[in-house]
Amino acid sequence: MQLHQVKTRLVNSTVIEYCDRILVIDVANRCENEVLHFVESELRRPSSDITLVVCTHDDPDHIGGIDALAQLSGAATAIPYASTSAARKFYRDPSGGMMRFATSLREATRARAWKMYLKPSVIRGHRNHRAPPPSPLHKPRYILKHGQSPPGFDDWETIHTPGHSWDSCCYFHRASGALITGDTLLGAGSLGRLVKPAIYANPRHLKASVQGLKSLPVSVVYPGHGSVMHGSHLFDRF
Repeated sequence: MQLHQVKTRLVNSTVIEYCDRILVIDVANRCENEVLHFVESELRRPSSDITLVVCTHDDPDHIGGIDALAQLSGAATAIPYASTSAARKFYRDPSGGMMRFATSLREATRARAWKMYLKPSVIRGHRNHRAPPPSPLHKPRYILKHGQSPPGFDDWETIHTPGHSWDSCCYFHRASGALITGDTLLGAGSLGRLVKPAIYANPRHLKASVQGLKSLPVSVVYPGHGSVMHGSHLFDRF
């Protein structure tokens, strides 16, 4: 198994490569062709080797392109249990929507939002490569709950980590110590460590989720934004 971080314009997609199949985690809206281009041009694998596309939560920069990539490759899709369900989110965290709106508004006014997503040089550097038009999606969409494995990838475990949003999940590979965090934790390359997200629904939930992750034998983290982080003491500062 090999893990590849694919930096698209809006999110880091994680491509997990096996000899006979590929799992993709997180695809942003209109960034599906960037991931497909990586698989076909960099890995030199046919698109049909992608058998499952999942997301860590239902923000558009994480879920927005999973159906399109699945259509292009013939893969199935899977989403966390509470994703796309406003009722489940509200029931579990009634004030989460207001907190998310407030923190999102604050983040949007910061200069780094322009640098990360809106600068013309960034947009030009991440072109959505051409691909064949999508075919009808025939494969089912699976629902992933805490402790379950994505279908066909029994060596990975779904871990429910609310905080950034109630539906947020991480995916853990115990044999290698690899953890894919979405927006639950981000990688600050300039600081050389993991950081909590600036946008969140519930800081109390986020703190509890991070405490749960600290109990895992993690050796490398692939975040939804920022740099890959290696080491056995990644959670020491939390």
